[in-house]
Amino acid sequence: MPRFYSDTTLGTDLEGVMLRDAHTARQEAARAVAEMARDRADKSPEQDITIQVRDEAGERVGTARLTLRIEAQATAARQHRPQPDRASRGSRAS
Repeated sequence: MPRFYSDTTLGTDLEGVMLRDAHTARQEAARAVAEMARDRADKSPEQDITIQVRDEAGERVGTARLTLRIEAQATAARQHRPQPDRASRGSRAS
């Protein structure tokens, strides 16, 4: 089974992973890009994640790229703004 390596914005894979073929390596890269975006979604509303896949000879056999932008609309942001708790305001005696 051939070994494939990946280069990402986080670094270079020096060990590689053995997979059936280049097609399988590209599929694994696509899954990894989606997982990386999910794991980092709370940290950044905009992400551009790229994984380049190389074979044993160092030749690029594929690239998986995901650009993610999370946007809040002004009306949605106002609707979801926390309201003060009535119980915490205290009550006035008449």
